[in-house]
Amino acid sequence: MPGRKNKYPTYVEPYLAKVTKWARDGMFDKDIARALGVSVAVFSGYKNEYPELDKALKSGRRTAVTAIENALFAKALPHQKKVTTKEVYKSASGKGAGKQMIREEITEVDGDTTAAIFLLKAWEPDRYREKTEVNMNIAPVEIVDDIQTAIESRNHERSQDTD
Repeated sequence: MPGRKNKYPTYVEPYLAKVTKWARDGMFDKDIARALGVSVAVFSGYKNEYPELDKALKSGRRTAVTAIENALFAKALPHQKKVTTKEVYKSASGKGAGKQMIREEITEVDGDTTAAIFLLKAWEPDRYREKTEVNMNIAPVEIVDDIQTAIESRNHERSQDTD
């Protein structure tokens, strides 16, 4: 009994450029598989079997990740922001449209502390990690089955030390 026909040459390979775009746009593998008309399991197998598909996905995701990193970095730093406000004044008679005034001003925006902390932890984990490792050197503990014998032995050792 022959296996199923490979859909890669007709369902996936002609659309590798679209796969890259979809990955760049944030689509998940399951959504890309659905868009191509193959199951998630088959799509996953194709990623392992066809390096060009895996490369197309990684290329698209790398572009998206870079854009997000750049946006997060920009948000973490103080910057200027252009704010546009539109004011509408009624006419003196109260009838008809009045004057419109559009005002643009540039304001200073503080950097986003949360974004800055996240970037520092991601880029310099050795310097900015929250979790500190504690190395505790604890002497091994002797487990005693017979407590009475252990107490007598300890008392006997102490009495010899005082002699």
